[in-house]
Amino acid sequence: MSNDKLYSSDFNTDQDLSEADTRAKFIDPMLKKAGWKENQIKREYQVSKGKIIKKNGKEKRKKAQYADYLLVYNDYPVAVIEAKKAKKSKDAGLDQGKNYAEKLGIQVVYSSNGYGVVEYDFSTHKQKFLNKFPSPEELWERIDLNDNIKNQESPLLVPYHKDPIKQMTPRYYQEIAINKTIENILNGEKYILLTMATGTGKTYTAFQIVWKLVQSKYCDKVLFLADRNVLRNQAYNSFDAFDEGARCVIKNGKSPKAGEVFFSTYQALYSGEEDKLYQEYDEDFFDLIIIDECHRSGFGTWNEILQHFDSAIQLGLTATPKRSDNIDTYQYFGNPIYTYSMKQGIEDGYLATYSIFNIKTNLDAEGLDLDDLGIEAPEISRHYLTTKDYERIVTIPQRTDAMIDDFLNRVKSLDKFNVMDKTVIYCVNIDHAREVTRLINNKMAHLGIDNYAVPIVSEENRAEEHLEEFQDKKSKTPVMAVSVDMLTTGFDAPTLKNIVYFKPIGSEVVYKQIKGRGSRLAESQNKLSFNIFDYVDCTDVFEDPDFDGTPEEIEEDVEGELENQQNKIWSYIIKKSGLDFEDLPKKFKEDSQLQGAITTYQDEALPNLENKMSGEEIKQVKDNLKYLLNINENDLECLISEFNTQSKKDDSIIKRAYTSLKANHKPGSSNKKGGKGKVEKLEINNVTVYIKEKKYLEIDENGRQVTFEEYIDEVRENVRKLIPNKEKLYEMYSDPERREELLNKLKNYFVEEDRLEIALDRFDAEFVDMINHVAFNGTLVSREERINAFKNKHQDFLEQFDDLQQRIIFDLLDKFKIGGVEQIDDPQILTAPPFNEYTNVSKVVKEFGGIDELRAILYELEEKLITVA
Repeated sequence: MSNDKLYSSDFNTDQDLSEADTRAKFIDPMLKKAGWKENQIKREYQVSKGKIIKKNGKEKRKKAQYADYLLVYNDYPVAVIEAKKAKKSKDAGLDQGKNYAEKLGIQVVYSSNGYGVVEYDFSTHKQKFLNKFPSPEELWERIDLNDNIKNQESPLLVPYHKDPIKQMTPRYYQEIAINKTIENILNGEKYILLTMATGTGKTYTAFQIVWKLVQSKYCDKVLFLADRNVLRNQAYNSFDAFDEGARCVIKNGKSPKAGEVFFSTYQALYSGEEDKLYQEYDEDFFDLIIIDECHRSGFGTWNEILQHFDSAIQLGLTATPKRSDNIDTYQYFGNPIYTYSMKQGIEDGYLATYSIFNIKTNLDAEGLDLDDLGIEAPEISRHYLTTKDYERIVTIPQRTDAMIDDFLNRVKSLDKFNVMDKTVIYCVNIDHAREVTRLINNKMAHLGIDNYAVPIVSEENRAEEHLEEFQDKKSKTPVMAVSVDMLTTGFDAPTLKNIVYFKPIGSEVVYKQIKGRGSRLAESQNKLSFNIFDYVDCTDVFEDPDFDGTPEEIEEDVEGELENQQNKIWSYIIKKSGLDFEDLPKKFKEDSQLQGAITTYQDEALPNLENKMSGEEIKQVKDNLKYLLNINENDLECLISEFNTQSKKDDSIIKRAYTSLKANHKPGSSNKKGGKGKVEKLEINNVTVYIKEKKYLEIDENGRQVTFEEYIDEVRENVRKLIPNKEKLYEMYSDPERREELLNKLKNYFVEEDRLEIALDRFDAEFVDMINHVAFNGTLVSREERINAFKNKHQDFLEQFDDLQQRIIFDLLDKFKIGGVEQIDDPQILTAPPFNEYTNVSKVVKEFGGIDELRAILYELEEKLITVA
């Protein structure tokens, strides 16, 4: 066959070539002739690893998605090719290719059957029919980038660093983040923000950005800035492709100058009596500064460090989308140039899926009235208590015991959980954490494990040791880490299976950071999902339809600027009073009265201002401020006057303090001892405590939380929008091709089998029967009942086959009973047990008269199974 014929779009063939044959015999030679080298062709490029779903109580992956070809020019992606069988139209893969290209951010798409090429260019929105592929140079010339970016010396074209052992290269979304960052740098942008969900490889992405910039000599000196030593050390280790001479750690008052990549914390750079350590570096010493976890790091005391190095490009990394309590981040950097959300990470299968269990005791659901109990407590200003007061103002041993018993009973149910699943429990304060640890260890003593549960709190001498053991994938113990604030962020434990809230969370940012602790995968340890057990309404308080979505665009407005100014004022009062968080004694950090306020300050999580405050509320807040800052009335008034002058808004600091502190310290509710701020909590015993409310909430694709009842109502409503009656439903479902179309439409409305199984607590019924039951009030029958009805009604169908054929059909029915109709959709099922134990595919195909005849019989079997009355 001549090459001319090979490229002719008029060429016609009746050859029954597979897609793989088409690629090998036709498309690969076409690419080679066009000048594409092997290192410029990535075959089977992964676009999705396959979403993890729960089915029949077990986790499994959906099919991974791969683009047939990804064409690259010096590692920069320039085109996607989708191949189809020779018998199919040459444009048959175009829609699929366009979907992949949009996801990958690629400009040009091709579809080919080996006898012609169809091109679509997103920059022109035009489709062309071609006889051949363009050359690498021709295609690169067309890519819509500035000339300075496309220059051959551009850092964009420096190859990625490939780990020689792990052979790891960037995933598709990491490539997008890397390329967009470098493109923005080359376009002269100085402030750049990347928003990437926890567990999606922000540090690895940053490393590849730095690698390209340093190797191309675009940047000579880079600073990686973190707010904790553990994050600094993790980054240092992640940049190990740079030799030790090129990597420097700035710490202990030393300011090394020789090197390429420097790692430090704000605290280290800010150290020093008169001259701070950062001032030992010239203002233009660094070309690029990477600010890790920038949503909580750079906008209080430490901002002057960033201002000192203002000539450097500043790249912020965050896992948190724009919310009211991290607005400073987005006003400093602007909108993110790229966002990879938790939602997308779960959909792509790079993050663990999760479930939420919302549980309450009667005291949390109804509150506690001290007067009704006949308890006299003059030291407590109000006698009706709710969840936020427990373990702060009062301690109730029976409540703690009931919550622990409920959780442990759940993990003992081996069909869903395991007593050895790694767990983090968040408690109100250190005393609470230690009591929870003691109770768990006593209740699980029969396991014979000395360190089953351990406290990881600031006053615990072995906290760091326990944390290292907990994080170790190979270490089975400790099983449960009980903490207050130390484990909200900055630690990786990929095997973490359960997150337990015994403590209300005061910040949406902190809530999302905690949730991110469970999102990492550990497939070698069979960790594909995680659970949230919420006993204190965290999930209800922070229910957020956009949690896994794209952050809002920033809009310029006066109110937002005022909010920013007031945040600066709050940082200033903390600094002015000498109450810098990192300098506080450990015990002061964990003090139950101050904990909420300090946590709020630490995470820049300042809630919305109250519009109006009464005189009594203002007096209460002033008392709180005097206690917090350890100053008298006159000093406080001087501070307030100074801040009001700066903000030009009366009582702004009072309002700010009120919203931060109102739920924590109550004047007159505690006694300070020895100046340490220790709270004497009232202990209440002999209270009846029981689990009153158990709501299991399943997360849909938008990050919403819905109860079973709400989900079933939505399914009913949405199915009725799409399907007029049950007859039409069964008609569509019984036809394999129409069934696929139906399932895709239902999926758009979040009507999916695994969710409906859980909501109905029925894992033995076919999906169509569950839909009929919910939407059209049909009787919900099991698959076994459906099989029995089929055997009774369709004896004539079965009797037409010989013994071997009937055995195959009965084994297929057994497959249907376990996994549903998808188990008999594909003849490839015949290669699996039990079929391969007594026959083979070739024999089966021959036995039934050929592959087309076999497929027709399988389709008829499906139709009769689904429509049998």
